Amino acid sequence: MRRAMGVARHGGERMPWGKGVIASGTFVFLAGVEGRHPETDVVPAEIGEQVEITWEKIKERLEEAGTNCENIVHMLTFVTDMDEWVRHGGWYQDRWLRKNAPAILEEGRPNTLIQVPRLHLPEMKLEIHATAVIPDD
Repeated sequence: MRRAMGVARHGGERMPWGKGVIASGTFVFLAGVEGRHPETDVVPAEIGEQVEITWEKIKERLEEAGTNCENIVHMLTFVTDMDEWVRHGGWYQDRWLRKNAPAILEEGRPNTLIQVPRLHLPEMKLEIHATAVIPDD
């Protein structure tokens, strides 16, 4: 079971992130997922390509575990450049979510966003840890 607590508001404005999620059941905890191409092992230079590869991997791993992206209860996103994320990365993520998991956008993303100086490979621009509930049915 997964139930969103609604979107956060600041100064009367709707924020793109949620207050939290109430969940019960069996969970899957994905280790950091990054935008390295699964077949070539190449990290694309553009953050948008890294975002799309990362989310495709998250989708695949959650489906392998018996759930999907709309059952995500928390994400922890690490980026190496917050300005680039705000300008481009977030847009690519929203576009992917709108197509594949629109409920997350409607409810407010259950996400924490942190800038770090570097990830495993210097060309990596983001890494996402995702936790999802596996439905009881």
